[in-house]
Amino acid sequence: MMNQMFSFLFVPAISTKMVNKALTIKQSAIILDLEDSIAHSKKHVAREKVSGYMSELNEWDRQRVYIRINDSESPYFYHDLQLVKVCKPRGLFIPKAEDKNMIKEIATYLADESIALIPLIETAKGIHYSFDIATATETVERLAFGAVDYCLDTNIEVGEGREELLYARSQLVNASAAAKILPPIDSVFLHLENSNDLIKETTHGRKIGFAGKLAIHPNQVVRINDVYHQENNNRIHEAKEVIRLFEDAEKEGKASINVNGRLVDYPVYKQAKKLLQINSECNESR
Repeated sequence: MMNQMFSFLFVPAISTKMVNKALTIKQSAIILDLEDSIAHSKKHVAREKVSGYMSELNEWDRQRVYIRINDSESPYFYHDLQLVKVCKPRGLFIPKAEDKNMIKEIATYLADESIALIPLIETAKGIHYSFDIATATETVERLAFGAVDYCLDTNIEVGEGREELLYARSQLVNASAAAKILPPIDSVFLHLENSNDLIKETTHGRKIGFAGKLAIHPNQVVRINDVYHQENNNRIHEAKEVIRLFEDAEKEGKASINVNGRLVDYPVYKQAKKLLQINSECNESR
């Protein structure tokens, strides 16, 4: 079983050098990109390279490699799906996901429950129908947020605090919880030199319910992982303590206790149990 991954690194599928470097970063999932980072004239070359990469991967790496295909309106869509069907990556990132029927069609075409579907929600329509997309098929593992295209679609101008994206982000977190799938993956952070704001945005995403973040450079992986590993370990430790102490108290007929100055009753106890369950499911999904 693989450890839980908190970072998902986009790599242009056409660059053998970049792909090989990404595969050395064992603490991140890898997304072989056939979409935005590939020129139209090179799409077929990128597909051929992905086929070559996948044929040479060991089992451990295969379980952390995803493919992002081109969107369903593009002329490359079905060629990409054919590649995925043959290569059998860990999962498939589906851009511009707006329609549950398209997700169902993809799942039917692949006919392989081992390939996880991760719809990328990147438009106003996608946000609006996020619950329908999340429940389209049992192979939808989780959702991911594409903030750049979402802002383009909605004419949102993002400020320094990025509060303008709170509604969309919260919608995806809520839809995921309602659909009982894994928590969503947060959007990329475009400013490669600004590690402080990357940490702030990652921390904010974690606090509002995301369980990972897309990355566009290997240097971002370390910072994303640091935020999630540190906070996740702290929360897991606290949850285990809450569960242990509350269950001991419950045996004595108590339904509320003080744990480190915090009131713990049945709702808090159940929240701690749910946290451990989500953490376990995330690990098992790898």
